[in-house]
Amino acid sequence: VMHLGLHNPREQYTMNGTYLNSTVKERDLGVTITPDLKWAQHIKIITGKAYGVLNVMGSVFMAPPVPFTCTDVDGQTVLPVNGTECWVQLVNNSNGSRETVPCKNFSYSHETFETTVTEDYDLVCSRTPLHVMFQMSISIGCCGGAIIGLIIGDRYGRQTVVWYSAVCSAICAAVLVAKVSDYNVVLIARFFIGVFTITLNLPSIALAIEMCPMKYRAMYGVLSGLTFLAGMFTMTAVSYTTRNWRIMQFTASMGTFITVLVANPLVSLESPRWLVTKGRLKDAEKTLRHIARYNNKTNSLPDDLHLHLSAVYRHQQECRKSTEPLSSWQHLKSLYASKYMRKITVINYLMWYNKSLLYLAIPLNANHFSSVFVYMSLLAVSEIPAYTITGAITTKFGRKRVISIYLMVVVVMQGSMVIMMGVHYENGWLNYAMSAVAYTFVASSSQVNTLYTTELFPTSVRTLAFSAAVIIYTI
Repeated sequence: VMHLGLHNPREQYTMNGTYLNSTVKERDLGVTITPDLKWAQHIKIITGKAYGVLNVMGSVFMAPPVPFTCTDVDGQTVLPVNGTECWVQLVNNSNGSRETVPCKNFSYSHETFETTVTEDYDLVCSRTPLHVMFQMSISIGCCGGAIIGLIIGDRYGRQTVVWYSAVCSAICAAVLVAKVSDYNVVLIARFFIGVFTITLNLPSIALAIEMCPMKYRAMYGVLSGLTFLAGMFTMTAVSYTTRNWRIMQFTASMGTFITVLVANPLVSLESPRWLVTKGRLKDAEKTLRHIARYNNKTNSLPDDLHLHLSAVYRHQQECRKSTEPLSSWQHLKSLYASKYMRKITVINYLMWYNKSLLYLAIPLNANHFSSVFVYMSLLAVSEIPAYTITGAITTKFGRKRVISIYLMVVVVMQGSMVIMMGVHYENGWLNYAMSAVAYTFVASSSQVNTLYTTELFPTSVRTLAFSAAVIIYTI
């Protein structure tokens, strides 16, 4: 039983003499529902998945480590120093004199990729730290976007924020697709793509759920997860076909370009629910009647719709006045107010941190396998059980037990691979299989841990606790 509404008396119900347990959160085919009927938790979950995939794809396919050699200079022969191509000896072909210098001219292997960020901007040797920044820039942007998105989406409206974020993200993507010579510009563009991707995703998911009929919301929950799997397959296919990082970037940004068109204020509607919360009742009525006409349901709306909307708005205002909200600092202190709270906070956040390392480390290891394309495709397939059978298993065996067993399987798989590396045992397909199994259980435990977190923390601090968990995951 889920008790809905601020003034709900929360009666205890029975069925055939058996008391029914109450719940503060339910996940129905992928959609996370809470008593306040808000979508913040569901949005954070699937948005976190979105930029996790985006980060991995960017690093694995666009900026992989590429074998390189130092090229000869006119009139001089280049000899590596101590087996490295970063420092070389320049041998003068005329007099035989030698000089040890850092390499400045590189030749890159095109065995796997035709063009990469690594090659275009010489992100090797002394510039290797800048190679890491290609990954980190978008991650940092996503952190900022997660905070900004929740604020501006509620303040300025779902549709407005979605469209402007899409426009800004498309501009940044166009900068990356163009042949920009300055790597600093690339990093700045990546940072803002991270920001605008999240500020686009957060309100767009809220808009989709608020506009979606009740009977289709469960299906939307499933599709919202499967779209990221489709994205992994698409990026792998495009990468395999083109081997060009700018085409991959364009492909990754196609959703943004499409959003610019379909979320245009001239053709897209604002969320009626948001309009009502802001007191824009005439706009809300206009939007609802437009939707009804589009779906041939004009008879389903009452003639006095404006009176119903006014009543809803007044009720919301009364609820807000009757509730005295705690400050963010008071909520934060409550996470450590007791021994029990300190225990679940520390342990839970350690689980989130370790889960994020495992969840991203396995895909980021793709370039160490013989075929990065086969590897990433297998990982995409490995995520399917996380969206299908994990829910049933968790319902039967419980959260903690499932998480523990899943993570032990991951440790066994990863530990076995480390031992195989230590004894120099090479078996490509066995490595693929073990990585895929480990990734399946990591992804599945990630789904369960999300549910576990929302159930462990009290209602009063649940949103804050979950937000902090998402930030830790991103870090």
